[in-house]
Amino acid sequence: MKPRLLIVGGLPDEKRKLNYGGATVLMKNFLDYLDSRGISYKFVQTNKYSNIKTGLPDRRRNALHFCASFFWNFWTAGIIMFNYSNHSTAGVFPLLCRLSKLMGKKVILRKFGGPFETAWNELTEHGKTRLANALNKADLILIETKGAIDFFRTITNNERIVWFPNVRQRKASPKTEKQAADYRRRFVFMAHVKKEKGVDELLECFRRLPADYSVDIYGQLVDYQAEQLHAPNCRYCGILQPQDVFATLKQYDCLILPSYREGYPGIIIESFSMGVPSIATSVGGIPEIVEHGQNGFLVPPRDPAALEQAARDFDRADHVALSRNALQSFKENFDSDTVNCRITETIMNLC
Repeated sequence: MKPRLLIVGGLPDEKRKLNYGGATVLMKNFLDYLDSRGISYKFVQTNKYSNIKTGLPDRRRNALHFCASFFWNFWTAGIIMFNYSNHSTAGVFPLLCRLSKLMGKKVILRKFGGPFETAWNELTEHGKTRLANALNKADLILIETKGAIDFFRTITNNERIVWFPNVRQRKASPKTEKQAADYRRRFVFMAHVKKEKGVDELLECFRRLPADYSVDIYGQLVDYQAEQLHAPNCRYCGILQPQDVFATLKQYDCLILPSYREGYPGIIIESFSMGVPSIATSVGGIPEIVEHGQNGFLVPPRDPAALEQAARDFDRADHVALSRNALQSFKENFDSDTVNCRITETIMNLC
């Protein structure tokens, strides 16, 4: 008989469209996979309550809910899986890991997001020691990026560190393989419309390109007004609902994401699932996803000239091959059924 699995993490509020982010979307994806396979578990939600007026998490109510729900299910659990971002990994995990190990539980940490160096450096020496001890005692550590794995190996001697990348559920693939004639120089940007996403560079790039190049911009306006995003070959198209992302991506030839910093952007993985290659900056975990010249192009951040050249190079590249390689990259590395199956087997074999 397999040990009882207790999972701790946050979820998006789908009714009110709150708490959407990489960590919550991935948490729901994993739970959906377990449900689809009939795998039994108990779940403790860390972000159940939000302030009605602001939409921000209600810390007090969430803390009370967590304590009640966690300890109600704690005693009968055999394996406890903590799904945390950088902040909770550094602050909450050491205490809960120590408690769980004292009671004979198997402990898993799934650390969402990219680099952990900043959170680590902000800890006191005592805090670093506590976290390192907790990591050493964990039975399994799941990390989202290979770069973060390298860093964790400098602060823990735990050898049970496994890559658990950002994944997406496979949607309907393109009905027919793309042909060279399909290429129409149609680019798309999907992200929060703010400066750190490289929007200034994006706009400057398309001002320089010929009129037959176009980019459509989707996302919540943060640092810009809609009228600032309209130009002869640029158009702001509003906010996409999550269920419309895949169908919209299929209408374009290339995703473009010139961010200054990123973790492991799901939008690139979503574009690959539709056979849409990407032009993106070589920051964060992006170089682990985009292979230059194979499934897209990498450019330096804050460099509109490099962005323009990549768009022109894409025009000359084999669009069919780039699209095919993007779809193959998704199937091999980021398809949720494939990755979740592997991770679930690893978890359930702990005992």
